[in-house]
Amino acid sequence: DSTPSLREFYNDKINELKSTLIENSKQIKDKVTQIKIEEVSKYLVELDKTDKVGNDNLVDLLQYYELIQEIKVANAVQV
Repeated sequence: DSTPSLREFYNDKINELKSTLIENSKQIKDKVTQIKIEEVSKYLVELDKTDKVGNDNLVDLLQYYELIQEIKVANAVQV
């Protein structure tokens, strides 16, 4: 179901993920990986008022959260 509250939740999580990715990318020592993570964060785009939240959007959110966990493990940050 793509209600306005779900879209608002999705957009909030997108903004949270963007800031987390940018923050964590600063801790990565490998410059190439750091740049790649910064570029990935540019693909996180909020949905417009007319867009619907689909299964693909929710799967993408989960994959971004998994990426953040992998970055933390790679940088030996306590999860």
